[in-house]
Amino acid sequence: MKKVFLFLSIACTHISIAQQIDLNESNWHFDSEDHKILVHEGQKSLMLTDGVAIPKGIKLENGIIEFDMFYSDEMSFPGILFHREDDKNYEEFYLRPWLSGNPDATQYSPLYNGFSGWQLYYGESYAKAVELPFEQWVHFKLAIKNNLMDIYIGHVDEPTYTVELKRAFVDGGLGFKNAFAPAYFANLKVVPTDDVMIKGTPVPEKAMAEGTVSSWEISPAFAESALKNTTTLPNDYASRSYKTVSVEKTGVLNIAQYTERQPDENTVYLKLDVSSGEEQTLPFEFGFSDRVRVYLNGELLYYASDVWQSRDYKFLGTIGLHDTLFLPLKKGKNEIVLAVSESFGGWGSIARFPSMPNIKLQ
Repeated sequence: MKKVFLFLSIACTHISIAQQIDLNESNWHFDSEDHKILVHEGQKSLMLTDGVAIPKGIKLENGIIEFDMFYSDEMSFPGILFHREDDKNYEEFYLRPWLSGNPDATQYSPLYNGFSGWQLYYGESYAKAVELPFEQWVHFKLAIKNNLMDIYIGHVDEPTYTVELKRAFVDGGLGFKNAFAPAYFANLKVVPTDDVMIKGTPVPEKAMAEGTVSSWEISPAFAESALKNTTTLPNDYASRSYKTVSVEKTGVLNIAQYTERQPDENTVYLKLDVSSGEEQTLPFEFGFSDRVRVYLNGELLYYASDVWQSRDYKFLGTIGLHDTLFLPLKKGKNEIVLAVSESFGGWGSIARFPSMPNIKLQ
């Protein structure tokens, strides 16, 4: 039987250390109810149906990751995680095999506090329409240098696409992950090194438009149930502790970066003060994931849900400036509050004033 090893090479000044780890359960940590080490289609493999598998003692900052995957055209999410700080914070790259050839056949996303953000990080800057082969071994290579990553799918010389990594640059662990239908992983090779050439160029993220809110005051998480059947902000909202947080360069605020969602604490307040030199009504564009309540000066103006598949079976719930309210601003200080609640797929918001006559955002 052909032996398959996980290779680890560490390049140090004047020293070269090589370590080989056989693909067996004692070398891995599993957080999965369904996994096996077995021979599949001629390769000693890790079969993973649901959960994650972490090789012990392996870390990578810059370097090369190579591996093979075998998957079907069923709904599944096989992929790899890296720069892992802990179980809830890492980068991930994975496939949606049943969407082969579609714009979201592949996906890069950061994970913050246990939340992947695919509803926030979508489009050509993070995903690629790739025709994925089924029922055969497919080779993958990730070349990582600082905040850039070339992704190679198949035995190709040029990257399939390149992404700009979102999380802070760390020396972290790696592992495999999957959900639903079984996938098989083999021939994991890791070479930590700063000597990496990035060949591709990321598709630039869409920069925030003029008038986009660039920072918010954010509260700790609380139960969404506290807001149900109310038309005004609860009395305790102002007494909560708030901190100022900045949006990403796209204008999106990834709320999961700043707070951890719990089953009974899935909502935050986002506050923004707007000073108007006169009484006027202005359009206010916004987007959210997954649900939002919009308050102006304490009064509820709007509620909506953009949960995945809430409108039809293809509805993704991705975030964008898709909604517009016309806000009746009074002269002087006005307070806008978004109460944003999350289920899964990305916890975030974005907002913009397309016209700003005689107003200031504070």
